[in-house]
Amino acid sequence: FKFSAFGYDLHIRDELVAGAFASLPEQEQQILILRFVAAMADGEIGGLVGMSRSAVQRHRTSTLKQLRVKLMALMPGGR
Repeated sequence: FKFSAFGYDLHIRDELVAGAFASLPEQEQQILILRFVAAMADGEIGGLVGMSRSAVQRHRTSTLKQLRVKLMALMPGGR
């Protein structure tokens, strides 16, 4: 599965992980791709997506928590 943002691609092989990532809003997907694929700082990401550095940091932190919860729910035994 391939997800893209601003010319950077994130490839996810696991269908469950890809499904959890796909369920995130597009802006949150973009923030995570720019952070972890393009290795951009929050301020750089903010310039691309039209947010302040602190807003990007808040979105990234809350999105990672959401993703963690979704993935934990998919694991056998919820762990």
